[in-house]
Amino acid sequence: MNDLHGFTQWLPWCSQATSHYLAGDWHFGCLPHVNQSLFCCGDELVELREHVEKVLAYRKRALNDAADQMDSLHEDKSTISTRAHCTAAGESIEYLRRAFNEARVLAIGGLEVLRFGLQDISCQLCWASEASRSAQIARVFRRDLEAVMNRLGQLREGVPAWTPCMPLFWKSTVGTAIAVDVAVRSGGFFAMRQWVESIAMSLTATAGEFQTLTFILRSVLGEPVHIVQEVQSVAAQVKDVPVPRIVDMPRAAILVHGCGPVSFPKIDIITVGKDDCASIWRKFPYAFEPTSVVLPASSVRLVSYTLPSAVQLQQVKDLIESPHPQAAVPDGFSVAPVTPAFDASSLQNSHARDGKVLVYVCLHTSFCGGHGDRLFGLLSAFLAAVLSKRAFYIDMRAPIPLTSVLSARQPWPVVTTSCVTYRWTSAEDPETFVQDVLRFFEDDSNVLCVVSNVRLFRVLLQHDSSRTFARAGLLSGLFLHLFTLAQSPGAIVKDFMHRLDGRQLIGIHFRAGNETTWSDPARHSLQEIELALSCAAAVESHMGLPGDTVWLLAADTLKVRDYPSVLHLHTLGKIMYVEQRPTHIDRSSPDVTAIYQSWAVWWILAFETQALLLSHSNFGWSAAEIGQRRSFHFPTCRPTDVTSP
Repeated sequence: MNDLHGFTQWLPWCSQATSHYLAGDWHFGCLPHVNQSLFCCGDELVELREHVEKVLAYRKRALNDAADQMDSLHEDKSTISTRAHCTAAGESIEYLRRAFNEARVLAIGGLEVLRFGLQDISCQLCWASEASRSAQIARVFRRDLEAVMNRLGQLREGVPAWTPCMPLFWKSTVGTAIAVDVAVRSGGFFAMRQWVESIAMSLTATAGEFQTLTFILRSVLGEPVHIVQEVQSVAAQVKDVPVPRIVDMPRAAILVHGCGPVSFPKIDIITVGKDDCASIWRKFPYAFEPTSVVLPASSVRLVSYTLPSAVQLQQVKDLIESPHPQAAVPDGFSVAPVTPAFDASSLQNSHARDGKVLVYVCLHTSFCGGHGDRLFGLLSAFLAAVLSKRAFYIDMRAPIPLTSVLSARQPWPVVTTSCVTYRWTSAEDPETFVQDVLRFFEDDSNVLCVVSNVRLFRVLLQHDSSRTFARAGLLSGLFLHLFTLAQSPGAIVKDFMHRLDGRQLIGIHFRAGNETTWSDPARHSLQEIELALSCAAAVESHMGLPGDTVWLLAADTLKVRDYPSVLHLHTLGKIMYVEQRPTHIDRSSPDVTAIYQSWAVWWILAFETQALLLSHSNFGWSAAEIGQRRSFHFPTCRPTDVTSP
């Protein structure tokens, strides 16, 4: 295999070659000048080519659909005159129309460059005997991709500036640009597949953004102008993480990863899992076992991955009653030491290496997930940046810029076009994360981008040798280091708290799924709202809250409000709402007002409730974990452990 004078370090196609060309009529479509006397990774090349074709076909369909939607928008003149006094809005819409058309054509051309460039380069790397010819093809390929990316960046820089008659979120459409980089990271064909997806996403994201901005701008032009008064950043009220302290008493606590009725004198046994027979509901495996804070304060704290037998429990009882403090832990158990909660001040003391940057990217035409998924992915990327000593930035423009809903406590807003990208998403095989994270820590590129919508704390904390971050309350500390609530959703929170008038609050998050206005799998039937209401009453009584405690019902469908029990409690003032139009920030059509409301209700659930009732959704779980709320799984009304990563 030719190395193209080091080009394989940029585009490492394959690592194996044989001296025999594949028999039969198989071919990869190489150009005539390519000497096909050597065969190189044929099956992998075919698989890659098929994958590329699927990616490119999907991206072209998305561009064509966006073009049809843009045509429909510009044929509809109904909202243009609503704010005739706002000439900036009309100018912005006209610019977006022209820029979209150019960005779409550029993207289609860039996708073709990607298709044929990949074919030529793969043939050269595997079969070509002319090193100079191969190097020329490599240079042209890279040059053409960079030219398209740079022009797309220029189009975005030309978006008109915000004026007072424009929607407030428009202020956040600009940001510091990161230089274009179309290089491929190490990792063989796995990295190649990710690179193709990332380049294709980067090529189409600008047109997607222009189409979305046009849709949003025309939508808000038809609504009355709301002058949002300056609102102080909404303070996040996070309670201390209830980490138990070891006490001098002959008692043991055992955390069991399993289910079943089991008890024993002088031993507190807690079973944790998703199964109904567990005493504690836990949606995710622990990232680091000792961070579990569900164990009561005891002289001995143990963990078991199987339901202990009576003989094993007797051995534990003998251990705590033993006069020898160094007695061995019985077989089947491991010690769960008490660890202090995460100290967020350690983030202030972390220092990035000169010139080393990590950018979390969530662009249009990419699947970033809802509130919970993208927050888990974003905070995982932030932890990766801290552990690798990289400066951390965020480029999240979908569906609207992140800075319009969460204000920056650190200088994280940037704009990217293309960069060396790691994709840690739900579309990838989770088995690849461990090795790929290892590649990330070994990558010495100045700028790295991460696309992620999954929790990677369990993998990342394996690289935390100091155990500074393997602590309860980690996500809360990471989030609050980066964000406060922005002005527009902050005004909604302030209005709700005024209506609450000092009363205590229990949050209920109900996720039906298939009852929504967007496509979503079924989660809970509408009839299960009765379980949520019963659990709320039980939690209110258990916590000794006053009778005028309010229940904030946040749901993904308005249908739940028509349920008789909900109607009755709302009429009495027991149930309150925030959202007027439920939305999903990744699955719904972009609705600025609904997006503001969804972030406001998430913030209230996270930081203003006394307790939070969770459904099978990361929206509620992320609010509970980041806000460190006392939480319960409403279908079973069992406590949940949300304090540990």
